[in-house]
Amino acid sequence: MKKNLGLLVNYSDAPYIQYKPSIDEWAVNKNPITMKGLVVAVDTLRTGWGYIREGIAPEWHWDAVLGEAGPKPGEEFKRGFSLMVWLREHEWCEWVSNGAGVTRGFSEVWPSVYDGLAKNPGKAACLSYLGSRVQVFGKGTTRIPQFKLVKWIKLPSPPPQYSDEGAVTEDEPNNISSASWEEYSEPYPFSRDRYTYDSTYDYTNNTSSLSSSEPLAENKNQVDDEDVPF
Repeated sequence: MKKNLGLLVNYSDAPYIQYKPSIDEWAVNKNPITMKGLVVAVDTLRTGWGYIREGIAPEWHWDAVLGEAGPKPGEEFKRGFSLMVWLREHEWCEWVSNGAGVTRGFSEVWPSVYDGLAKNPGKAACLSYLGSRVQVFGKGTTRIPQFKLVKWIKLPSPPPQYSDEGAVTEDEPNNISSASWEEYSEPYPFSRDRYTYDSTYDYTNNTSSLSSSEPLAENKNQVDDEDVPF
């Protein structure tokens, strides 16, 4: 139990970033941008069950332990994540999503990020954007954004605190149901064994159901460089 309940914190009004798979477009506060890459404040990552609707504050049930899913709160909830990312022209943005494509894309690059955590405490991961690929989920089709870890750097500045207000709906087809996504996402994205250090897990040759037909991003060229590469 804490003496300070943290109820008087002034939460950030940081812009929010969104990927729209139906038109293969990235946007900040709904304004289209050219995505080259993201600087990820890894320590801000949260995972949980989210119910996101356009124009309504999202409802999230965050995992007590990163990636360790609790009971599903309702049929409308899907697994998702929240993260602070830095863009050169917009600085810190909130990235909150439970869309099947986005969640899958981040799941695929996560093992590379995890591999560098122990050697880069407190640093940020630079993820280069490689474009997207089309993939079928159950009876629906969406796009998977693809990333590659290129280096680790010191945080450009301290990331703001979460507001939990910036999440917006992902414009994926309605026939990509929560059930069809879960069919492809066991174990849940960012499961505990991907964050708690496990020397026996082979991330280079990961063969879990999160793997796609394309190889995972490799953990190369990690240098202590203050320049953001994109």
